[in-house]
Amino acid sequence: MTGTMIAVWLTVVAYAWLRHADLWRETVLRRPVVALESDDWGPGPTEDADGLRELAACAEAHRDEAHRPAAVTLGVVLAVADTSVQVGDRECYRRLTLGSERFSGIRGAMLDGMQKGVFFLQLHGAEHCWPPALVVAANSDDSVRLWLSTQGVPRTESLPPFLQSRWTDSSTLPSKPLPDAAISAAVDDEVNVFASVFGVNPNVVVPPTFVWDERVERAWARRGIRVVITPGCRFEARDASGNLQSPTKLIRNGDRTADSQIVYLVRDVYFEPSLGHRAENVLGQIMHRFRLGRPAFVEMHRFNFIDDVKRLRSSLAELNRLLELALHALPDLRFVAPAELAESIVRQDPHLIETRLMGRLAVWLRRLWEERRIRWLAIVTAAVVPVGLLWLAASLATGKLSTGVKA
Repeated sequence: MTGTMIAVWLTVVAYAWLRHADLWRETVLRRPVVALESDDWGPGPTEDADGLRELAACAEAHRDEAHRPAAVTLGVVLAVADTSVQVGDRECYRRLTLGSERFSGIRGAMLDGMQKGVFFLQLHGAEHCWPPALVVAANSDDSVRLWLSTQGVPRTESLPPFLQSRWTDSSTLPSKPLPDAAISAAVDDEVNVFASVFGVNPNVVVPPTFVWDERVERAWARRGIRVVITPGCRFEARDASGNLQSPTKLIRNGDRTADSQIVYLVRDVYFEPSLGHRAENVLGQIMHRFRLGRPAFVEMHRFNFIDDVKRLRSSLAELNRLLELALHALPDLRFVAPAELAESIVRQDPHLIETRLMGRLAVWLRRLWEERRIRWLAIVTAAVVPVGLLWLAASLATGKLSTGVKA
């Protein structure tokens, strides 16, 4: 009977390994890592600079044990349709870039935050759309036609979601792949605009609506992009209803592209305080990522901090609460921007990355427990007993039994 049970347990472990070896390969962090990721910042009304400065001040007021301020990445959109000249000529798209004197206040707020070590700029796109698709869609969609007639600077957040994808042609649905030459030219353009506006080349990209493909990755790599922020998978197209089609690739933290030039990171914690997200709930997600050896990249968009002073104040107050709670609950927390984490992964920096076998084993077993089928098999076959003992031994051997949470 004992021999049979051992054989069953070994079978369960072999199945877990074969099915979830990616969970073993995935980077394991040695301490909690948090970054705040705020997308969609770019051309807008002058008042947007006030939101940026207050966001920077909130982050700067909270520091980890290494005395580093909270890291806030800005997913930068570099251009928007120039609606002042668009009316009556929708066959020829014209744009305003962030380098325009009109947006000097916004640009200055971004640069000030960079100098303070609070803001880290990431490429979101030249536009938060594919402009030729926008022009075509305006011929049949009244909402797009009206958007192109906006008084002042239009907000891309108000476009139909499927048109906010940049790396697929959603002018008609289902979307169609972009030509290779168009992708290459568009990547060259946005990297050049980023460099002209900020004086440095981008090295991290956040694909708009998380739609992109391998051809875009190759173009990014050719222009020096080394990190892609993902939701844990890659989407490549929109379906006939405008929704994201099924992902084409599962992604784990530390995975690489086929040529190993780009490191993928996963952003999967969501915090939109203006939509009612509460600090306590987000803290729970951060702590959960820590227990699984993963970073907590907290996504929050521009709309929380613009257009309405009351909304801005409320969002900042909730963000302030989140940072206070996180620093209290996780005393070993480190504020680390994605570019720095990716570099630590490549170098296998032992200050951030768990390189010990037993430490990785303890976290792998925790990750396996998250998988419902594996958990069910472990319980039904009683493999949960030896595996639990193995996890306990690995945790004790590396001091990882504690969650690091203050009472």
